[in-house]
Amino acid sequence: MEQINIKLDDTKHVVAFASLGSVNGDINYNGDIPSDFRYNCRAYQLIDNKLVKDPNYKPPEDKLISDSSKTTTTDNSKSQIEQLTMQLAQTQAMVANLTQQIANQQGGSK
Repeated sequence: MEQINIKLDDTKHVVAFASLGSVNGDINYNGDIPSDFRYNCRAYQLIDNKLVKDPNYKPPEDKLISDSSKTTTTDNSKSQIEQLTMQLAQTQAMVANLTQQIANQQGGSK
């Protein structure tokens, strides 16, 4: 069993998760995490407090759209990048906080 924070849509599908920190509007989940959840969290729903793969889930098609000099990603990819960026910022803040706590403890024990 593992503890993570998950954000659900109206149909109880997972739209985001955080192993460290939290996501705006998330809930705490403490249970079994399927092996492919981290790579495909949107395919899962929370049913009876369990993460269950939706058999009707179809992944969105991520296509690159070429515009002579630019290549842009779909909104889905942008959302995933934003989630990863947020998780990275949360992790960096946590590391900075822990580093400060260690420095304070070492300074206080001299």
